[in-house]
Amino acid sequence: MGAGKLTTIVAVDVDGFSAMAEADETGAIAAVARLGERCATIASEHGGRIFNTSGDAVMMEYSSAFGAIHAALDLAAVSDPPIRIAVHTGEVSPMPTGDLLGHGVSVAGRLQRYARPGVVVVSENTRKALRGPLVDKLVPKGSIKLDKMDETIAIYELAHATTESVKRP
Repeated sequence: MGAGKLTTIVAVDVDGFSAMAEADETGAIAAVARLGERCATIASEHGGRIFNTSGDAVMMEYSSAFGAIHAALDLAAVSDPPIRIAVHTGEVSPMPTGDLLGHGVSVAGRLQRYARPGVVVVSENTRKALRGPLVDKLVPKGSIKLDKMDETIAIYELAHATTESVKRP
């Protein structure tokens, strides 16, 4: 593996995909395809990239926590399909394929399980990387113990509707 680096990860997955696929497999597959296209467009608009997809999940990387948050909010603004989104800033190891591995990716993937459609879950690490009025929009949700990990981290929620007054650079 290459040298580690600090990056901000946006983890996205379709909420209720299994039930959606059971009810209408063709429609569920089309919804995941639409999500992938939206993620690619939004990643590009906010200076990020998709580094991994798996089933109904997409992982994106951003050099800026601010860019990652705004990408996540743009994704959360559209409810077709309903998605869960988490943003975490952490250490990763780049692979020759462009994929990322490491603790930061694991934390981001576990955090998105705590998200509700339309609301972005933000880790304490990402909150600390943010400045300006966006920080005041983060709602503390306490600390959680991450599944299959020893650590507990503070999380925040950010709803898309609460950020309309926050200006982008």
